[in-house]
Formats: sequence, structure tokens, C-alpha cells
Amino acid sequence: MNIIITPFNEDLKDDKIFKRYSKISFAIGLIGVIMVLTDWNHLCGLEPVVITFSLFINIHIIKLIMNLSFKLTKKEGFFYSRGNLEDGIYTKNNGNLNEVGYYKRYSFFLIAIPSLLILTLLILAREFLC
Repeated sequence: MNIIITPFNEDLKDDKIFKRYSKISFAIGLIGVIMVLTDWNHLCGLEPVVITFSLFINIHIIKLIMNLSFKLTKKEGFFYSRGNLEDGIYTKNNGNLNEVGYYKRYSFFLIAIPSLLILTLLILAREFLC
């Protein structure tokens, strides 16, 4: 689910859409809480909570990276994939291909940081909660 949301991160730049995605991903996370409370899972400990809240965490990390990147570099980043700048579902990308190196680094961080953090959380949940 985390890899699916990453190419559509251009939508997260709009606060209204970000709030909508956050509410939906939080509701998905609550499913994991219900699974733990009702003991309706084959995973151990709080793994269902970590797995279902990973989308919520991912969305907020992506938004944090976007804001931090903008504040540090004073230029807006756009997701770069397969030789072109990607659009979101609801928003059109207005990037300039003259800054390809910056967009590649920006896109790498948008994929790598949330993925590594979620993987680390899953490993820690397995090690300490099982």
C-alpha cells in the first residue's frame, strides 16, 4: 500500500486532499486496532496495527519530506519517474525538466525514507512484541 501511494504524492501538496487521505488511512489503521482487540489475526502482538497504520505514517512522512525539502532548498520538488515528472490523481504537475538531478534525489527520498521507516517498525514489532 505504501508503494502505491508514493507516485501519487503530488496530491498531498494540496491540504484538502492531504486531510482526506489522512482520514481514510487512519480509518484503515483502526481496522488493525479492531483486529488486535478482537484477536482476529494470525500475526503476533501489534503487527496488524503497524501494518494497517503504515499507510497513515507513510502519508505523513511524505508530507514532512515535501515541507522540509521546500524549506531547505527554497524550491518545490516534483516526483520523477521513468524519464518524466509524474502527476497526481487530482493535481497537475507543473515542474520543469531542467532540474532533473534535484527531482531524482527528491523522488529517491520520497520512496526510501518511508519504506525504510515502515520496514524498521515492522522488524521492531516482530522482535519486541512477539
